Amino acid sequence: MLSETDVISAVNKKLESMGYEIRQRLKITQSSIDVVAMKAGSLPIELYIEAKGELGRTGKKLESADMLSNVAEALYKAVAVLSLRGERDQVMVGIAFPDNKEYQKYVHGIEPILDQLGIAIFWVKPKGMVEIASPWGL
Repeated sequence: MLSETDVISAVNKKLESMGYEIRQRLKITQSSIDVVAMKAGSLPIELYIEAKGELGRTGKKLESADMLSNVAEALYKAVAVLSLRGERDQVMVGIAFPDNKEYQKYVHGIEPILDQLGIAIFWVKPKGMVEIASPWGL
C-alpha cells in the first residue's frame, strides 16, 4: 500500500532523474499543490502535481468511494492551477496516484478529458517506479 508521502517521494525522484528541480514538497499534513518542479531550458517549465495515496491519515486502506473523492479533488486542484495560468504557457499540471485497479478505473474514465486539458498522469507502482501518461512532453 502506498501512502500519499510514498507517491510524492516517487514522483519527486522521477522528476529529478528527468532534470527537474523540486521547488516544493509538501507533507500529508500540509494543504496546497503537493509538488512544484521547474525545468530550465529555452522555455522553462513549471510543473504542478497533486498526489493521492491508498492510505488514509490513520494508515488504513481507503475505500473505493474515498479513492473516487481523491480523483475528484486532484482534478479540481489541477484545473484550478490551469485557470490561473493565463498567458504563462510553460505552466503544466499533473496528478499522481498509486497504480491500482480502483484509481485506474476512475482515472481511465476521464482520461480523454485529462488529455484535452493537458493534465499529465503519474502512476506510481509499489516499488516506487513511476509511469507517466502525458499529452505534452516532459
